[in-house]
Amino acid sequence: MPDYKLYYWSVPFRSQFAFTIIAYAGKSWTESGDAAISTLMKVPVPFMGPPLLVNKKVDFAMAEMPAC
Repeated sequence: MPDYKLYYWSVPFRSQFAFTIIAYAGKSWTESGDAAISTLMKVPVPFMGPPLLVNKKVDFAMAEMPAC
């Protein structure tokens, strides 16, 4: 099971900051596509938009690039 799940739009290079830090830490992750993000944005959640990084081991989510 991956350590993290990253919700991010499929815009080139924008998500590389998060990927680089996760890879440097030696952790694994999965990425969700634009369709999953669009679905997530339709339900009331406490964030404005991607990136959303979910720690799968402790079921904790954080939003906004500086926090991720």
